Amino acid sequence: MDNKFLITIAGSQTSGGVTETISLSTYGEYKRSDGKDYITYADIDSKGAMKDVTTLTIDGGLWATLEKTGSSNTQLVMEKGRRHICHYDTAVGNLMVGIKTDIIENQLTGDGGHVVLGYSLDVNAASISSNRLDITVNNVPKKYSKLDGASVI
Repeated sequence: MDNKFLITIAGSQTSGGVTETISLSTYGEYKRSDGKDYITYADIDSKGAMKDVTTLTIDGGLWATLEKTGSSNTQLVMEKGRRHICHYDTAVGNLMVGIKTDIIENQLTGDGGHVVLGYSLDVNAASISSNRLDITVNNVPKKYSKLDGASVI
């Protein structure tokens, strides 16, 4: 893929009545193949070293898979209206978490676009958080396509 894409993620997590938000902008790759959208980017730690590679695969508005590989290995399967048990790797150990997805809004085209994921997480069937990811993918002009890295806003 010749072009880089600017990937902007706005996330919110509500737990115990408290909502926390985070924004991340990074350069990565985006492609559409066989009716699925693939967004891939490197997670960078505070010292600028690559920590993980994250790939989000979206199949229309039906399901999505979020995979992290590298220092942690996680796979979250999101299917609208269904609960899945998934492996979630953390710095303090591995967890099996339930993930129930309520929202998958895919407005991605071959040139980028927007996707929204809304889901809740549970451990041992006890709710731990309600989450939302708003992801925007913008094509970066070729003259800027050699840019790389991430910045937390």
